[in-house]
Amino acid sequence: MRGYAYFLINIPLFLLGWFTISRRFILYSAYGMLSLSVITAFGRFGTIAIINPILAAILGGLICGAGGGIVLRSQGSAGGLDILSVYLHKKFGVRIERTATLVSAVVLCAGAVFLNFEAALYSLVYVFTNGKVVDSVLTGFNQRKTVFIISDCHQQIAAQILSGLHSGVTYLDGSGGYSGCQKKVIFSIITLTELSKLKQLVFDADPAAFVVVNDTMEVLGYRHGDLHDF
Repeated sequence: MRGYAYFLINIPLFLLGWFTISRRFILYSAYGMLSLSVITAFGRFGTIAIINPILAAILGGLICGAGGGIVLRSQGSAGGLDILSVYLHKKFGVRIERTATLVSAVVLCAGAVFLNFEAALYSLVYVFTNGKVVDSVLTGFNQRKTVFIISDCHQQIAAQILSGLHSGVTYLDGSGGYSGCQKKVIFSIITLTELSKLKQLVFDADPAAFVVVNDTMEVLGYRHGDLHDF
């Protein structure tokens, strides 16, 4: 019965995705949803003997989050809140895992009031873990970092970034608030795996360099020449 109910609930969400996201995404999602519905309706699974409910919630979040993240990275979904999450991400830029976490939190608050408060808290641990794992799988080692570098050796450092990391470089004009000296600020966007190499080449060229690293949620556009080429 749960498999059939899951299928029926997904119909309006699939219509939303068909007209607002992409047909490829919905076709992949249909395959994932049908597979999940069949497995839920007819599958028989063993249980993992975990007595501690906190550990059970964490393990469930790890497993489901990893699976959900892999499916989303494959340009599909398992239906349900995944479709709504992708729609809100495309329309308003809301991070995918936050939609599912927020909706689940609202449901759990109602469950805490009307049903079992302790069970709702355990479920909240699962939801939080699941969301964090989904986000980790989606971003992975492809997470972007915005880097600002202030150095008197800006030309040498920029050349190393261009040739060694194959990342774009943009010069920004800056001036010291105290000294009034004019400076060239290097602006670049790199991946998480390139960060350690960037630090090494910067401080090898100029041990007195000033480096600021920020997390970057999204990078759009493609530029040539002296500007970024990501």
